Amino acid sequence: MITEHILRSATSGGKLRRMIYGDHMDLSITNTGTKTLYCRYTKDKKECRFCLGHYPDEIPSLAEALRLRDQFLRENGITPLPHGREIRSSDESEGKSRTGVVVRFEDVELNLNTSFHDAFMSWFRNVYQRKVIKKTQKATLSAFRLHINPVLGDKKIGKITAGIITNALNTLVASPCLQIIACSIISRVFQYLYMRDVVSFNPAFGLSEMYKSKDYEVEHRASLPYHRLPELLHRFLSAEDVTLEIKLLFLFSLCSLLRPSENGNLKWSFVSLSAQTITIPSEVMKMKREFRVPITPFILRILMAMRRLRFNLKNPYVFYGLVPMDTLGSIGRSTMTRIFKKVFRGDLCPHGLRAMGRGWMVDNQVPWDIAEMMLSHKISNAVAAAYIRTDYLEQRRYWIDKWCQYILDQDTHHDIEKVFQQVGELIDVRIKSSPVMDIKAAGKA
Repeated sequence: MITEHILRSATSGGKLRRMIYGDHMDLSITNTGTKTLYCRYTKDKKECRFCLGHYPDEIPSLAEALRLRDQFLRENGITPLPHGREIRSSDESEGKSRTGVVVRFEDVELNLNTSFHDAFMSWFRNVYQRKVIKKTQKATLSAFRLHINPVLGDKKIGKITAGIITNALNTLVASPCLQIIACSIISRVFQYLYMRDVVSFNPAFGLSEMYKSKDYEVEHRASLPYHRLPELLHRFLSAEDVTLEIKLLFLFSLCSLLRPSENGNLKWSFVSLSAQTITIPSEVMKMKREFRVPITPFILRILMAMRRLRFNLKNPYVFYGLVPMDTLGSIGRSTMTRIFKKVFRGDLCPHGLRAMGRGWMVDNQVPWDIAEMMLSHKISNAVAAAYIRTDYLEQRRYWIDKWCQYILDQDTHHDIEKVFQQVGELIDVRIKSSPVMDIKAAGKA
């Protein structure tokens, strides 16, 4: 929690720094060392700040800052939380802010008189923060601060009943999805308290069923049946405003059935022509485990076309970024999503190519475990996953080759061959326009 010592000894480190505390207090330090204390509060479900003054010129001590904070909150009808224990930090430099997650929390002794705010922070630090990535932590923390803490934060956990939780969730009636998320967070906190032998039951257990509307369904990513592949190939590959690199990425995505982010982050160092495999490291894969993609003749042809088109040898990515021309980046997901929306008008998204391939596998009786491995899915059965130590590389090579052959057979307009012909023509133009080639030609003459 914030102390006089922290307030006195905090430094900026040469850049704008913001320290955010869980008791409605913020401390901002400029690069010149000026310290400003703010009162943070929620108004209309938005976080706002009120400047209390500069330390130590206008506010000589922490006690004076807390007095001004309590006075401002009471004047605005807000009950001040107890002098909190939650601390998170963020740095702001050159106008760009980086919101941090909880980095320290002085845990409290949990009992029936503990506030729900402190119980949530104890669960967040001791359980949740260790299990999920930082992006998910930030989303959960934001949902708690904006929607749950204003209505339940100061209530004692021993006094919270199912009715109180229901009344709190009814304030989020405009968003049924948000109600389910908030109910899930509250239920997890009380389950943690139950496991800690603080409460004898979970008052939020089963409440999420009340907020599941019959009209609320999971919206799957847009996809098309695989038997419409001839139409799909012609629409995309014949589009005049789509570059050759994007068309080749489209064909590779359709063949490999990798996720859009995994295709975009593919590097030449992953490709082994001798082993005829693409070994993608765990940090690139969604499931955080190494994955091997077999190289079929059609996939090899796509890779060789991209190698011929490669104009910046320092760029490590197979599908290199197009703007600016000397970039060392790759084609981003947003680029593919934008082009798919333009070409297919919402009927298909980049991720939908995987669903098309999965539909073909079902109709062609591809074994279930091999089909799931082709999509780099995790085996849902934990017991089976513990015993299956193979990645079915050769079996997948056979079926991916079959899938690639099916794609070629569906190219009724011969658009794939036209793409490779355009690659060859572009390479010839580059060679003729190269100054090096002109000098060589002049020397021979």
